[in-house]
Amino acid sequence: MAEPVDRTDRTKHIEPTDRTDRIDRIDRIDRIDRIQAEWNRERPDLDVSPQGIIGRLHRLAGHLTAELTPVYERHGLGEGEFDVLAALRRAGAPSSGRPAN
Repeated sequence: MAEPVDRTDRTKHIEPTDRTDRIDRIDRIDRIDRIQAEWNRERPDLDVSPQGIIGRLHRLAGHLTAELTPVYERHGLGEGEFDVLAALRRAGAPSSGRPAN
């Protein structure tokens, strides 16, 4: 079994001691912080720090997809179709439709 990981400094801001402090800090605590705090409470032997990065990247990807999808749709494309057209364009002639140099 892995050695326990000391998370006292990282989780201190997640579980403030008094209600006023907790309310003041709520804007800095996101869902990923709460999930990590729960894992740290239940399984202090696990290093869940990669989950924070992966979770936030996953949330960001969702936001980006929500912004890009309407742009693709305005041009009659889905995400996959856009990716194929972009790959063909990057490949150069003859796939891109541009003449060879």
